Amino acid sequence: MKLGVATFLYNDKPLEEVCQYVSSLGYEAVELGAWRSSNHFDLEACLKDKDYRRRLTELLRRHQLQLSALNNALAGQLVLGPHGPATDSWAPSKGPEEKILFGIEEMKKTAQAADALGVRVVAGFVGSHVWEKWYIFPPAYEQEY
Repeated sequence: MKLGVATFLYNDKPLEEVCQYVSSLGYEAVELGAWRSSNHFDLEACLKDKDYRRRLTELLRRHQLQLSALNNALAGQLVLGPHGPATDSWAPSKGPEEKILFGIEEMKKTAQAADALGVRVVAGFVGSHVWEKWYIFPPAYEQEY
């Protein structure tokens, strides 16, 4: 087993800097966020561009890190909801049916990207219509409650 870090905790920093930092702490793996606002991973580029995949792999190798998982929690949550205004910024449409279809397609793309990178794990939230009862997520719920 290798210990790793989800780099999206440091989404405000460049991936190179994050890799250098987590490697210096002794971590051996990273999990990359695959949603649209991720500054560390471009899902579409990964699917279309072999050179993008090579550069990403080389970056991780330079820092003695393995890619342990791709995480598309935002798209995964859209599959089961919530589908209200709190998730509008995650999908190209505001309609519940369109959000569900978008979430499903994004999760499929994430699995395809993981396969192209030789990664066996895809992570994501399952969604919940009662998040606000347990935790203020998505963050937009803070404005609603």
